[in-house]
Amino acid sequence: MERRKWPKVSLIISNLNGKEMLRECLRSLERLVYPSYEIIVVDAGSTDGSAEMVSTEFPDVRLLREERIGIYEAINKGLIAAQGDIIAFNLNNDETFSKDWLMVLVNELLSSEEKKVVGGVRVVYGSNGIVDAAGGQVGYTGRGFVRGRGKNIRDIPQSPREVTYLGMAVFQRELLDVIGLCDEKYYVRFGDSDFCEKARRAGYKIFSVPSAVSYHKRSATIKSWSAKNLYYSKRNHVRLFIKHYPPIRMFVALLVWVIYMAMDFIRLFPPTRRILLFTGIARTHMPPEKLSELFTALLKSLCWNLENLGNHFKARRVIQSIEPS
Repeated sequence: MERRKWPKVSLIISNLNGKEMLRECLRSLERLVYPSYEIIVVDAGSTDGSAEMVSTEFPDVRLLREERIGIYEAINKGLIAAQGDIIAFNLNNDETFSKDWLMVLVNELLSSEEKKVVGGVRVVYGSNGIVDAAGGQVGYTGRGFVRGRGKNIRDIPQSPREVTYLGMAVFQRELLDVIGLCDEKYYVRFGDSDFCEKARRAGYKIFSVPSAVSYHKRSATIKSWSAKNLYYSKRNHVRLFIKHYPPIRMFVALLVWVIYMAMDFIRLFPPTRRILLFTGIARTHMPPEKLSELFTALLKSLCWNLENLGNHFKARRVIQSIEPS
């Protein structure tokens, strides 16, 4: 493909207090071999000097300064400002990129007339090739798994592979005209899954491309077993089910969610937890304050879904109006 045919790409990064990681991320993006791209950093109210660092050290980067907002609201700000014919989001601020990462993805995106969304494979930073994520699959009940995690990148299929969702999506701008922007209700979790579900409904296929490699440090934006992680995971799963699944599958997914929710309530309710520890059923001791935080997070996620149930179904009606393009 001749240079003049390479479309401009907009790379969108949301950032909150990730100054040092963001610096390394931007340095790697500056070394991309792709000939035409812009970098947009949406800073969501950082207090660590991130925005000032970008302004001073990376004057060619488009910096959008915002108040404290969620990841998907930040991405939407970037999408509105983007000037590229191809868009990539959400590049993590704790991620660095191989020089040909973008060239490979754009090549795959434009390799046929097939409507598609593509993304690379994230390798754990400094791990000598251990995969962090190669896209993901979601089962009938809505419980998903990350493809390739823990394997060496040499041991996963090397040709593009169709998946259900990508943590970072690269697509042609015209897709936004069909499905719209990100759903800001997700705030920090499952917005990528929601976006891919909308794209699939519009007739697009989602592909993971192993030859496009980035290196992920997995920052502490949300720690795996934190109350924040539990809260957003439990609350946002329900919105995803209701918005996208056909009636029977939605019912099954919600039933499974209720069962797991009940199990979590039982194991995290302090009196029950003490009984489980005493009988040996539960083996991991947890500080009382941590138990309280997690139990409260469960309650809050349940309350949020009850409060937003009407909005969930309103959003579902909007999704139903999307037709394959």
